[in-house]
Amino acid sequence: MARAKKSEVAQTLSDYITEHEDAAQAVGVVLNRVTYPGAAMELRQGRYGGIRVADGELGAVYSDGSKH
Repeated sequence: MARAKKSEVAQTLSDYITEHEDAAQAVGVVLNRVTYPGAAMELRQGRYGGIRVADGELGAVYSDGSKH
């Protein structure tokens, strides 16, 4: 699978995080980590704690260890 380029990502990083925080909240878990093409490594304030952000293919990791 080819890695998505920043120009190929339909959502902004903030929108991507919000979408995944909403989905996590709906099932009672917390978003812990996000990878996003072209993102700078940082720790962002989430609704319930910090979210580690790193460059990479689109992905999310939740407090129960599940991934998307």
